[in-house]
Amino acid sequence: MGVKLKTLPVGDAGMPAVRRVLGSSLSFKRSYLGKVLSSEKTITVRWGLVKPLSRVVFVESQGMIYGRALICSVHHVRFSQLQSPSLASRDGFANVREMVESLRRIYPFASNDDWFTVIEFRLLERLRNPVPKDVIVREVPRAAREALARGAWASSQEREALAGLAAGEGLLSVVEKCNVTVSRLLEILEPYLPAHARLRGPSTGQKPPSPPRSAASAGTLGTPP
Repeated sequence: MGVKLKTLPVGDAGMPAVRRVLGSSLSFKRSYLGKVLSSEKTITVRWGLVKPLSRVVFVESQGMIYGRALICSVHHVRFSQLQSPSLASRDGFANVREMVESLRRIYPFASNDDWFTVIEFRLLERLRNPVPKDVIVREVPRAAREALARGAWASSQEREALAGLAAGEGLLSVVEKCNVTVSRLLEILEPYLPAHARLRGPSTGQKPPSPPRSAASAGTLGTPP
């Protein structure tokens, strides 16, 4: 479910308390993705004691990135304590029974005494087109170097973001630092990605002409949805 097993310290009654680390992506089953992207689902419940490493994460499903989200809060409860109708509603379910039944299908091994983590999140941006995660990990730094060399930016924020990506900074941290959107950076980078990693439409195999550099700063881009 997008988290990595970290340690198994001894918890209450001598039972192992599973601790897990949430990396750069919050992963969802395809059946829940629509509610996440429509902001109908703003909470996710995960087995174990989950610790997010970042406040902003990608929204992922089956290896594809669909957007990014802000983690607003994290708290831990026993499985038997998941009885709040409000929590069930924000998790995208009609009632508590439906939520609990879904969790039992996903985690059939869980007991009523097991710890679960309730992660509240807010969708910051929904991508126009989903992007393979491996493209972001493997191809973006090289594409950013070429885009930077060709002057493919329209504002000082975009130039700073490309420089950060070219230097190996993560896409999420660059977006937050430079106040640009993932969608806009991917739009800039797309012509410089290898043909197999293009994000939309067939390629002619030719690079587009470099856009003119803006004489004045374009200022802050609009707030992501």
